[in-house]
Amino acid sequence: MRFHIMRKYFLLFIISFLFITLAFPQGYDIKIKINGLKDTTVLLGYYLADKKYVIDTARVNKEGICNFKKNKKLDEGLYLIILPNKTFLDFPVTDVQDFALLTDTGYLLMNLKIKGSKENQIFSDYQKNMIYNQKLSMDLKKRLSLNKNIKDSVKLINDKLVRIKKEVDAFNNKIISENPKSFTAHFIRGTQEIEVPDPPRDEKGNVKDSLFQYRYYKQHYFDNTDFSDDRLMRTPFLQSKIESFFKKTVLQVPDSIIAEIDKLILKAKANDKMLRFVTAWLLNSYETSKYMGMENVFVDIADKYYLSGQAAWADSSFLRKLKDRVSKMRHNLMGKTAPDLKRLETSIGEWATLSLVKAKLTILVFWEPNCSHCKKVIPKLHEICSKYKNNSVSVFAVYTQHDTTEWNKFIEEHGLTDWLNVYDRYNLSNFRNLYDIFTTPTLYILDEKKTIIARKIDVEAIEKFLTHFVEDEMKKK
Repeated sequence: MRFHIMRKYFLLFIISFLFITLAFPQGYDIKIKINGLKDTTVLLGYYLADKKYVIDTARVNKEGICNFKKNKKLDEGLYLIILPNKTFLDFPVTDVQDFALLTDTGYLLMNLKIKGSKENQIFSDYQKNMIYNQKLSMDLKKRLSLNKNIKDSVKLINDKLVRIKKEVDAFNNKIISENPKSFTAHFIRGTQEIEVPDPPRDEKGNVKDSLFQYRYYKQHYFDNTDFSDDRLMRTPFLQSKIESFFKKTVLQVPDSIIAEIDKLILKAKANDKMLRFVTAWLLNSYETSKYMGMENVFVDIADKYYLSGQAAWADSSFLRKLKDRVSKMRHNLMGKTAPDLKRLETSIGEWATLSLVKAKLTILVFWEPNCSHCKKVIPKLHEICSKYKNNSVSVFAVYTQHDTTEWNKFIEEHGLTDWLNVYDRYNLSNFRNLYDIFTTPTLYILDEKKTIIARKIDVEAIEKFLTHFVEDEMKKK
């Protein structure tokens, strides 16, 4: 009797286990039928920031059927099927990863049918509505350009365009209200612009604050973006939205950018994956920025969020390299006092110290005569600076090597004797680390107090800089 009871419970356990396994598959199983396509291979890819990555391949049989299937579940987000002709179809992957798509090569999206995924059905409805109304709007805008001189036609077309936008907004808002926690709802909201109210006015109707709308827009820019939903990382819009904010909305001054970065990272802390994504993107973006002064932003991010220990995802090897990189940049950032270079030997056997140079502007250049780029830049720099001899502009030229023969020869041949030409015979000044010298030529501009006002600037930019400097000095007089 006990044996039968135990056997009964064992069978119930097996049945329950099979039910759970069948009901909640531990992987993905995406079946696709594409009419008009056969005997070929298609790719399964996903979005991450502004890039697409291929994660799987599947063979399409003679009936146009293929199947992407693995035991491991996919990270949730926006995916795409890529056909051999490079056309593709976007679709979401969320918690339900066992579903089927049916479409046609003639029009992948508009012919799409879905089975087994409510999320895909919602997203497909959203896409189809957007595509349909975008085509209507484009046709109307073409008509508008052809009838721009006919007042009644212009009004009629503009009214239709306004009506289409309202209908699209109403359709999207209906999706959001009926499916508030869905990926599609978060996706739609994230792509929507915020509504900016009119500025406050006085009793006469005059605008009281001309910057009100700008400040409101900047403050509320990310209101529609749910940073607790890491699925949005795997879409094409999130990075472009962040990038647009920092390049087009925020004042391009390091302090202003840093303040907004702190606010954004605070929002991203709602989700660990999102925090990593946002912080890493910002670090990389400002490390590779070509705009002067953005090094300050890079160092601040590195110090505040990586070297402080907050970036739990960063391994020790990466942190060591980052620390080394930052240590070489920290002392030569814009706004910092230039590290002093003491008792360097000149080309005529005397001694010179950077801090003792008396000039309204000091051009600090690190170079060597055997560098092919230096051979072009140094004579050009000399030509430019020669125009400003009477404007208290000095050149402190540091030779980065030790063999003085070629150095002295270059100085004489190119008439650089009016510069303060120096070198560090015994490597005592540590100039390479203090000024982050790993390529030549490298140029800095220092003001009267030896504050760095331009770093790693090219020679063409120096010419423009000096022109503005002289104009400003003339205005002061």
